[in-house]
Amino acid sequence: MIQNNIEASEEKPEEQPKSDQKEAIAQEDEKRAKIAEMLLNNGAKATAVEPAGQQTPLHLCGMNGYAQTAKVLLEAGEADVNAVNKISQTPLIYACIERHLDTVKIMVEFKADLSLGDKLHWNWTPLHYAVLQDDVDIVQFLLDSGADKEAKDEAGRSALNVADEHAKEKVKAILA
Repeated sequence: MIQNNIEASEEKPEEQPKSDQKEAIAQEDEKRAKIAEMLLNNGAKATAVEPAGQQTPLHLCGMNGYAQTAKVLLEAGEADVNAVNKISQTPLIYACIERHLDTVKIMVEFKADLSLGDKLHWNWTPLHYAVLQDDVDIVQFLLDSGADKEAKDEAGRSALNVADEHAKEKVKAILA
């Protein structure tokens, strides 16, 4: 039930400037957080899992940047911030891939495992994914929160190796 409300979306505006997109996401998030809170107060479970991809409501929050909704779900005490979906990704990994810093911060606040790797994708950690996005703010936040910059994927690559391989110049200085 929560998942359907989080998943349902109005048409998104086409190609807005980044600040307009952030504002639109924040407004949508505020609505969804209120819906989630109402549903939780009426017996809905924050532990719902979509059968095909094994996505949880928190995965959808990570994908879409719904930090307020994630906080509501996590404060309810049932949602698993380290839930792994069918392709072995966590909500935090999604938030890093989609570059949603506020959502990353909420998930870390609620003890998301910074070392939990994606088993189907070379065991990349959230830091590896943030590096691939060349997102200085998320990389710095993850490091400040205790992410291990020396953690290696299955091929023996650290976050700095990923930055070198993919020419992610903005984050290389932070990792060096």
